Amino acid sequence: MDLAKIDRYQFPIEIYNGFLRILLQRQLLKDVEVLFEKIQQLSKPNQETYHFAIKAFLELQLFSRARKLLNEMNQNKIFPNQTIYSDFVRGFVSSGKLDEALDMLNKIPSEFALESYVVLLEVFVQQKDLNRVDEVIAKMSKLKLVSSLGLHNAVIGLYANTGNMTKATELFDQMPKLNLTPNIMTYNALLAPLCLHRSNKLIVQELLDKMQRNNVIPNYSTYSHLIRLCLLEDDLDLCLEYLGEMKSSGISNCLPTYEYLISYLINNQQHDHARNLLVDLEHEIKVRPTRNVFVVAMKACLLLHDFSRGLELYDELCKLRITLDSSGFNVALQIFARSSRFPDTESVFEKMKSLSIKPNLESFNSVLLATCRAKSLKQAITYFNEITKAGLAPNEESINTLIRTYLACGQENEARAFAQLMDVVFDPNQFKDD
Repeated sequence: MDLAKIDRYQFPIEIYNGFLRILLQRQLLKDVEVLFEKIQQLSKPNQETYHFAIKAFLELQLFSRARKLLNEMNQNKIFPNQTIYSDFVRGFVSSGKLDEALDMLNKIPSEFALESYVVLLEVFVQQKDLNRVDEVIAKMSKLKLVSSLGLHNAVIGLYANTGNMTKATELFDQMPKLNLTPNIMTYNALLAPLCLHRSNKLIVQELLDKMQRNNVIPNYSTYSHLIRLCLLEDDLDLCLEYLGEMKSSGISNCLPTYEYLISYLINNQQHDHARNLLVDLEHEIKVRPTRNVFVVAMKACLLLHDFSRGLELYDELCKLRITLDSSGFNVALQIFARSSRFPDTESVFEKMKSLSIKPNLESFNSVLLATCRAKSLKQAITYFNEITKAGLAPNEESINTLIRTYLACGQENEARAFAQLMDVVFDPNQFKDD
């Protein structure tokens, strides 16, 4: 667009506005500034003309110019609309000028204020700035402005997660007066922090009763929160009941809950219950043999030290031609390494690389463990060196495993020298293979 020639012609203001719109879409903000000045000479700007110019000045962070245009609009009795005010607030917010944004709110006519308040509220919620959230909510309440349900839920969650359950509950109780109907996200925002403390059991039950009365159906997050509370209470029966409800409700992604529960049960020496959940997982494999189900089942085998079943699961997924991701390969590598099957561990490692899946430190540590079990010192040194070649740093597990390999191969002097090199206190009894 040749702006040098534009003053040769006289166009209706709508045409000029079209030019401005095109320049804004192309982010030619300086050209918007030039064209606006020419329009002021050639025609009479209207609300849309001013809007485009103000938007350009705000994006250029020329706030004084933008304010000047706003004042000019009022002098010419061209009154700004809600979008112009919102653009001002967004401009101040994106530049970190939050005080100026709040000051602008005080100047916005109440009928245009909602969108601007929502913009600010969203920012303060993201920043977890409780004082400013309080300030904005107080102003909105005074003006009887109502935010969207999603934003209201976010504010409730912010208060709840920062320990101000009184304020969160107060906002929850106000929802009917604001014509907002609590949904599952509202209830989950309250349940998440409540379910972290066993003393909140009665309050949680009251919320669940409200959900049931209002026909609000629990989702995956709801059950996850409830199961965590049950584990705090050591109420395994209720945990399994909730897990059953999840499955019967058709909630497809129960796998993280299985993984969490199995880990919890094993850590608390409840291996029989953990094995029962593994049986459930194996049933899931028959119903829907997906990669994620296999990986969680293999992790369960790893935790239960049931390596033979873990190896069987790996063979099954290979027959089904299911390709693992990085996490899945690491689980498989650990199973093979702990089963003292070095050639197979190495084969899985090479397969991982052939699929362009970059091994991480966990992958290398598993292969190192396999070399240690196989007493293959040469290979152990090779893989240890590959860690740094891959841009990784060996950790305590990597170093200790190589020391164990030296000892397993009867090379205590070399083990001692390597330990000194790596600043590790050497004690042969400490480095017995697990």
